[in-house]
Amino acid sequence: MADGTKFRCFANSVANPPPGALEVHFVKLGQGSEELEAGRIQHQVMISSIRNSSVQALHTYLTNVYGPVLFGEAGEAAAAGGKTDNQLRDLLYSLKAGLQRTLRKGGQNLQQVDFNQDEFRGILGPLDEIECWQEVERENIGSAQNENLRKKAEVINKHFARISQPISELENLDLGSVSALVDNIQDSLDQIWRDPSIYPVYSQPRMENLLKVTTKALGARIEKEFKDTDIW
Repeated sequence: MADGTKFRCFANSVANPPPGALEVHFVKLGQGSEELEAGRIQHQVMISSIRNSSVQALHTYLTNVYGPVLFGEAGEAAAAGGKTDNQLRDLLYSLKAGLQRTLRKGGQNLQQVDFNQDEFRGILGPLDEIECWQEVERENIGSAQNENLRKKAEVINKHFARISQPISELENLDLGSVSALVDNIQDSLDQIWRDPSIYPVYSQPRMENLLKVTTKALGARIEKEFKDTDIW
């Protein structure tokens, strides 16, 4: 509330919560009028949360919960000896890609959104930023209204060209290649920042976010090396 007091609200339906609200929902599993029982409630109720964005929540659950179970070692073990449902697999991969695409544009629901340079909440890694500008260039081909934006994306993508592939393979690069990639990333971002043909200019908040997520990705790769290798 405006005076700082907490406000609690209960509802029997699920909807996107207002900005800043902390939300959790309880879903009864199965159908019918079976009563909830204290001794079985863990098997009767599923607990989840939308966290201000249904698209972000669905993407998070698919990436961090259901994806590893279905496609990781556990999923492979469960499917051993039987045929893989390729149609379901392809549908889930397509759903994940669509959710990522929406998030990169700043979308929070099914409403179609146009690219907004100042919206980058869905940019969680350097590859997200690169793919975002690739999509902007592809989607605006032949559009006179967005020709300036397409040209801007085209120039940015040229600067990203030499680092996009190594970034996508970051997990498998040796440390020598990672060191070279750091130098190339610095050069590419510096060129993007200084290139006078990029207009409107690459926004400072967006560049700061790109530097932040890139640093995080590189740090995670170095940390993985320390965990996998006994350097001492």
